[in-house]
Amino acid sequence: MVLVHGGGQLGTSFTGTPDNRSGWADYLLSHGFPVYVVDQPGRGKSPYITAVYGPRGVAEPAEYRGPVHGAGACESVAAGALAHPVAGTGLPGDYAFDQFFASQWSGMNATTQEQTTSPALVALLEKIGPAFLITHSQSGPHGWEAADRPGRIW
Repeated sequence: MVLVHGGGQLGTSFTGTPDNRSGWADYLLSHGFPVYVVDQPGRGKSPYITAVYGPRGVAEPAEYRGPVHGAGACESVAAGALAHPVAGTGLPGDYAFDQFFASQWSGMNATTQEQTTSPALVALLEKIGPAFLITHSQSGPHGWEAADRPGRIW
């Protein structure tokens, strides 16, 4: 299993939840699947190099801990967290809210991200062999390049 995170996220989005529940990686491992949790180039354990990737595409996580981010994304997360019984208040200062935003990461523009992530996924699959490729949200198009190659994914 190869797990690829979505936009603004890191591979850690598959290793647990902001309120300390197990994530998909633990679930799949407990059912006997080998699991690769990747960070897209320029995120998480893959360093962001401005000279290579250009300026970041969105605000740094510390900059969007306020009540509004962009077109109300922070408010949307807060409303969703309020509806979830485990998540707490869904407001800045709440443990689950702060953990969620701590796991977010600004990235490069979408075109550059696709041009770097797609070949990286192909290279990983060439190294490990056929695998189930699970992409989330923004990483969906990155999996298309790998999926177009026969014998790489199931």
